[in-house]
Amino acid sequence: MGIKHDVPGPVLPLRTRLVRGPHHDSSWVVNRWSLAFAALSLASCATRPDGPVWSVRQVMDNSEAVEGKVIDIRGWVQRCERLGCGLYDSREEYRRSQDPDRGPGPGDPEGLGFHLSIGTSAWFDEEAALNAPSYVIMTARVDGRCMNDPKHGTIALCIDRSGTLEPIRIIRWGK
Repeated sequence: MGIKHDVPGPVLPLRTRLVRGPHHDSSWVVNRWSLAFAALSLASCATRPDGPVWSVRQVMDNSEAVEGKVIDIRGWVQRCERLGCGLYDSREEYRRSQDPDRGPGPGDPEGLGFHLSIGTSAWFDEEAALNAPSYVIMTARVDGRCMNDPKHGTIALCIDRSGTLEPIRIIRWGK
């Protein structure tokens, strides 16, 4: 029994028979569409943020409140390299950060920009290589030791990938 279609190739079975286990008297017949629906339902649950989604600016404005906490955060990733991977408040904020003549911006009297460093992570870098430049929503642990404070003109002098954000999981990539 199968579905007939106009595309050349084998006829696909509508039902799939699972192998009978040693402790069962009868075999199970499972509709493959039910399995696909169940898998998609579970996947959609796993890709939802657990709580509020913070912006880069909100994290920087509330650095003491989020210090050491695991949060969901959104922002723009242009690219990740061995010595640098930034999460920017927006694509425009990234572009502004690349302008050598940038000056003060809204809420940024010193022109430091709103971005956080994503710590060294091989799996995150692999994902960024496939998806960036892009917006991302991710879960991360916050470490504020190397966080700039644009409101007060404080620059954190840290080298390499300081790891203000320690990536835990990616919730979603999107343009």
